[in-house]
Amino acid sequence: MLFAQTEMGRCGKAPELLRPMGEILLRLGRHAEALPWLEEACAAHPDDLDAWNQRALALSRLLRHAEAHQAYLQALHRGPRVPALLANIGANWNKAERFVEAEHWLRQGVALDANAADVQTNLACALIGQDRMAEARVVVTALLQQGHRGMELLQAHAALLQAEGQQTEAEALVRQLLAHQPHNHRLRLLLSMVLGSLGRVDEQVRLMRELLAADPHLEAVQSSLVFSLNYAEEADAAELLAQARRYGAILQARQAARGDAPYANWHVPQQPKRLRVGLVSGDFRNHPVGYFLEAVVPQLRGSSIELVAYPTLHQQDALTQRMRPHFAQWRPLVGLDDAQAAQSIHEDGVQVLVDLSGHTKGHRLGVFAYKPAPVQATWLGYLGTTGVPQIDWLITDALMAPPGTQAELTERVWHMPGGFMHLSRPEGEVPCAPLAGALAGALAGGPVTLGCFNNLAKMTDAVVALWSRLLHALPQARLLLKCPQLQDAHAAERTRARFAAHGIEAHRLTLEGPASRAEFLAAYNRVDIALDPFPYTGGTTTLEALWMGVPVLTLRGNRFMSRMGVSLLTCAGLPDWVADTPDDYVRIAVAQAHNREHLHRLRHSLRAQLEASPLMDSQRYAAQMEAMFWAMWRQWQHNSAGLAQPVRAGAGVHP
Repeated sequence: MLFAQTEMGRCGKAPELLRPMGEILLRLGRHAEALPWLEEACAAHPDDLDAWNQRALALSRLLRHAEAHQAYLQALHRGPRVPALLANIGANWNKAERFVEAEHWLRQGVALDANAADVQTNLACALIGQDRMAEARVVVTALLQQGHRGMELLQAHAALLQAEGQQTEAEALVRQLLAHQPHNHRLRLLLSMVLGSLGRVDEQVRLMRELLAADPHLEAVQSSLVFSLNYAEEADAAELLAQARRYGAILQARQAARGDAPYANWHVPQQPKRLRVGLVSGDFRNHPVGYFLEAVVPQLRGSSIELVAYPTLHQQDALTQRMRPHFAQWRPLVGLDDAQAAQSIHEDGVQVLVDLSGHTKGHRLGVFAYKPAPVQATWLGYLGTTGVPQIDWLITDALMAPPGTQAELTERVWHMPGGFMHLSRPEGEVPCAPLAGALAGALAGGPVTLGCFNNLAKMTDAVVALWSRLLHALPQARLLLKCPQLQDAHAAERTRARFAAHGIEAHRLTLEGPASRAEFLAAYNRVDIALDPFPYTGGTTTLEALWMGVPVLTLRGNRFMSRMGVSLLTCAGLPDWVADTPDDYVRIAVAQAHNREHLHRLRHSLRAQLEASPLMDSQRYAAQMEAMFWAMWRQWQHNSAGLAQPVRAGAGVHP
């Protein structure tokens, strides 16, 4: 504004006006202009705590979080440890998404004053950032009961509602907050998450595109867009690739802005006796990735592979504890920024680094952009291109990645023989019951039960239309849908309305919410035929249905993610359950629904068939993993002419 410029010129930077002028510019949102005034204020009045605090705030808003922290420490050294200052330190680390450090400082603030609302609010945000929702709920509920209604608190409340599955309430609260702060991109990103959880993918994608149009450097939004486009009907392989490349470009630009560069040399021996392989994931727990790893990781213990786990999230459970002893090292990346995490991995001497998250929750693709290991690959957690140029390989199989697929990816394709995926035997014994329809005389021609237990976001309008067509072709059939989003009454009602638009009555639908894994598996005993959605097909849900003796019908797609069902069913010995067209999908379903004897035989034989297939042969799979990692390493050695050597000065992250 001209006012600020005129006043700055008139005051001639008089010492007593340095901080007030900086504060004015901060209030105007002109953070870069405010910073020099506040720096001079700190130099002129080194004991002015407000000047140091305002300087730190300017640095934080400029995303220079480490420098902001140092400014806050200067304020701490010059005055008493007051809760408000500790609240600001926590808020700065929250914005940097370094939630562990935020919690450390905020706990000190709580110790000073347990009733300080700003400290407690920021603590709730730090806990949410670590996915410690139950603890965050206690803090937020207490603040709300005390009558606090600050914007940050209400935003934390909305994030909790979203995480707890109360999507309709979360949407209402976020829209209420956006009425006051329409350009708050954190609120708009939260709204996009809510819309995705409600299965309203088109609205979600549109909102994220608007956010990126306003600020194309929003890394988290770009990553979310890449992931969400896999659900969208209108997105093709070219669009997915273009958006993934934009994400990679954001990482490179951020790295360059820090003055950093990817590593060019590594601390690795030329002829290792054992190959050091790092797995980076937030899902070493009860999660599809954890289910995959549980049986395979123990098989590699004592092999020529030395596994190092790099957890990216705090969550641990019984599966974590069973798996953890089989890793040579357990090195959490929680609390480290990308440069620090990359440096840690680099110093560990990892030769092959594997991403198990892609663009899913808890990923650390920014670490891979630093190239901390000479060979890098992506696998399992996200079956699509990451867009990160420093990732060399995408591990898949020939059915998911037939000839021509390479053009859809920034990584090179590495084919696993016998399928890219593996199912560990589920914990506990969940027996297969007779045919679901048998209770109503299915073997004598009674109604058949169809089912899908996939994420509601996968149920696109095209899926609803095709499944409705199928239900019309089987007028006595029922459809059971089960997923976490359906615990929301409005989401369930919207789902009924979507089918009603195609003439399917509500009584033909059974809609159910979340359950424990054992209960989830047991629910397949009420299903005769599982329906695979598209274009984002099922993975773990398909394998679990087969484990429970339920055949799955899939539609072959024309992009990478939409061929997952083809791979799994072919490897399981059920290629006749793969449809090439929507007409085929209906024809196969109707024919199989009337072949009750065949369904009955599958119910009792499919589990054994799956156990005998490559999909559950842990020893074979582990041996193939071992061979694959060595082959990747030797290919890198050949291509790089053996450039494995200690780091030269200036390579990688600059201090």
